[in-house]
Amino acid sequence: MPSYAALPAAGASTARIRTSSGVVAAVGYAAAVVAANSLTAWCGAVPIGFGLTAPAGVYAVGVLLVLRNLVQRAFGTCGTWTVMAAGAALSYATAGPTIATASAAAFVLAEGAAFAVYARLAGRRRTIGALLAVATGGVVDSVVFVGAAFGTWNLLPGQLLGKALGAITAALVLDLGQRVLATVVEYRIRRG
Repeated sequence: MPSYAALPAAGASTARIRTSSGVVAAVGYAAAVVAANSLTAWCGAVPIGFGLTAPAGVYAVGVLLVLRNLVQRAFGTCGTWTVMAAGAALSYATAGPTIATASAAAFVLAEGAAFAVYARLAGRRRTIGALLAVATGGVVDSVVFVGAAFGTWNLLPGQLLGKALGAITAALVLDLGQRVLATVVEYRIRRG
């Protein structure tokens, strides 16, 4: 069985895949920020089931929270904050000032808290770090955003539930996708 270290082309290919994945995650992350704010600005509060309502942007936030972790893994601290700033700036162009300002404040506080949690745990326990970062960011963002954008916390239970379900679903889909990609890359390396 050949050593993987003896396959320089495979290493270069893997690096290109990681870089391409990072770019896709960064674009998706910024787009998810804009989508969440635009949905909330255009649709307001919507029913999400179980008799709960939440800001319409909750449907995009689960994906956003998971993509943030991928961007951090691909581009590090500076890259993540750059993409965060781009998403916030684009939100001002697509949502009204109340939603955009509430989002920016919630975004900075929540993403900062989630970023710190993930950065501390990602090297040792990536899955646990990702889940705790998502939970931390989701709670901080929900409390700040719902209060600032709507002037009430009546939507908070729906917002928290919607984010949790969205983040869990996105994380499971992402995990499956990574496993499939790893299997394909491994097969291509072995096949030569």
